[in-house]
Amino acid sequence: MELLGKRIGLIGTATHDVISSDAGPIHEGPGGILYQAAVLCGLKTKTSLHTNIGEDLAPWLDQHTDKWPALDSTGVRRLSIQSNRVRLHYPEREERVEILESVVPAIESDNVLNDLPYLDMLVAVCNSGYDISLEEWRRIVDVSACPVWFDVHSLALSKEIGQPRSYVPLPGWAQWIKDVAYVQANRMELSCMTGHPGTVLSQSDFSEFADGAFKEGVEAVFVTLGRDGVLVISPGHMRRLALAGTVNALDTTGCGDVFCAATAANLVRGANLFEAARFGVELAAKAAETKGIDETFALASRFADSF
Repeated sequence: MELLGKRIGLIGTATHDVISSDAGPIHEGPGGILYQAAVLCGLKTKTSLHTNIGEDLAPWLDQHTDKWPALDSTGVRRLSIQSNRVRLHYPEREERVEILESVVPAIESDNVLNDLPYLDMLVAVCNSGYDISLEEWRRIVDVSACPVWFDVHSLALSKEIGQPRSYVPLPGWAQWIKDVAYVQANRMELSCMTGHPGTVLSQSDFSEFADGAFKEGVEAVFVTLGRDGVLVISPGHMRRLALAGTVNALDTTGCGDVFCAATAANLVRGANLFEAARFGVELAAKAAETKGIDETFALASRFADSF
């Protein structure tokens, strides 16, 4: 497989997911930041992975490092404990229920700092909410010369282990996104950042949040809207990118991750903001009709020559 010259760094948590719905089990296997890694590697983008994994996921990662030539796993720290284990349940008409059963220590910045000069973009995803401390995160962003993408994700969830997590206010959000180029959040996460978890936000609320983000140096905000697509906001522009056609969803876990990685890969290759996000939306929609990391990698590989 011929790799493209651009390199993206990934910061986040590799998880072991157990996924179910009211109809029964859906899937069990690796997840978290490995969804982004699967997409980037499938799209032939050199990928530097920075995560802490437990002994249960280490053999899987070793096997896939051989399968995915684009993956550089030298930034992975291996621990003699269990990896993050997450139970995700999708009720028929309610918000999904997430139970975090175990966590690994937060990522330290030293390996990432050594990697920064060689990156064309850095993508950080708070898969668990325990991924990295604000202090370590600022050490990275404050010296980064490449664009940084930050996905709020589980940072907006309560830090509870062994019981369902809930959305909580995120009053310190400005410090997390200061000088970050791209910010990603869904509607619920944005409501946490505005200080009102669970509030149904209007388009003017999205615009007001984005204006605040732009004052912190952000260049664009991506609001993922589930079946309604993605809202892309940049200074002076707001556009909703709808899904093309009907999606026969099998497992929506990781769809936001697929959008993130596919859009980032396009941006580093020179696509404009809306072209890149359109590709991310289309790939995420197709990912909802699959399940698991291996199928996600196979899906991205089929699109590697189409953008």
